[in-house]
Order: sequence, then structure tokens, then C-alpha cells
Amino acid sequence: MIMKPDLRFSLPTPAQCSLMDRKASETVGIANLMERAGWAVAQAVRARFAPCRVLVLCGPGNNGGDGYVAARYLERAGWPVQVSYFVPPRVPGPAAEAASRFRGNRVAFTAENVARADLVIDAIFGAGLDRPPSSGIMGVLSAAKRLVAVDLPSAINGSTGAIMPKGQITV
Repeated sequence: MIMKPDLRFSLPTPAQCSLMDRKASETVGIANLMERAGWAVAQAVRARFAPCRVLVLCGPGNNGGDGYVAARYLERAGWPVQVSYFVPPRVPGPAAEAASRFRGNRVAFTAENVARADLVIDAIFGAGLDRPPSSGIMGVLSAAKRLVAVDLPSAINGSTGAIMPKGQITV
């Protein structure tokens, strides 16, 4: 008898992710957690892609901080990396600190800049988004040729796993 593999799986909810982040932060600190997450993203990208032009799209929170760290590690490895944000990181905070350590190029948050990149890293919202992103953000993301997401793609509802429609909410 041939058995089919069980392809069902579950992901932690945003509340569970938040709890895991909080517990890990209590142990190693949020800056160290962000450093480890960004390093892991950079390692995953390097393992799956040849060096290419990378644009990291960063949000204002910790997911964006992970993106700045990933950009720094990719740049150190010799990859051509640029960073873009639609809202600067919250100051003071660990994401702002991570942003300050990335010394590379920053470009405008536009679909044109995304279209120029060979690979886009989506570090905008992470797992906690529970409402549709603005149509402007979705328009920028949709210009990506190839996209790697930190945590979850920004159009995925972290609670339900549903792909969210373009919204009119300005974040």
C-alpha cells in the first residue's frame, strides 16, 4: 500500500509568534533576536540564490529591523543590496538601531525600484498583520520579479493564512 504524505501543517498564530518573540527577547534581548533573524534570512537567501541585485523593503517595526540586518549581512558577503522603507523605523528602538548599522544604499519605496531588483526581501509587516495593506504597498510589492518574505509575505493574514485583498488603509 502506498501512503500519501500528510501535507497539512500549521503555523503559529500572530499571538503565539508575539509570545515566542517576547520569551526569546527576555532570554537574549530583542537586538540579539533581531540580529539572529536577519542573519538567518541572509543565509537562506545565499543558500538559494546566486548573488544578484537585492532590494530589502523594511517596515517600521521589528520585522523591518530583521530586514536591515539581512541587508547588512548580504552586503558584507558582496551582494549589491539596497534598502527601502515606506515609514522609517520607530525611534528609539531596536529596528532604528539595526537601520543605523546598515551603511548601504537607500532608495525610494517605489514600484520602479522594486522592478529593477532581481530579488526583493519583504520585511514590511511580518506575522502580525491582520488588515489589508494599502493599495500603494501592494502595488510596490507586486512589481517584484522574485520575492522572499521575512516571517510571512505582507499580503498574508497572520491569523487566518488568507491572502488579503488590496486595501485602502494607509499604514
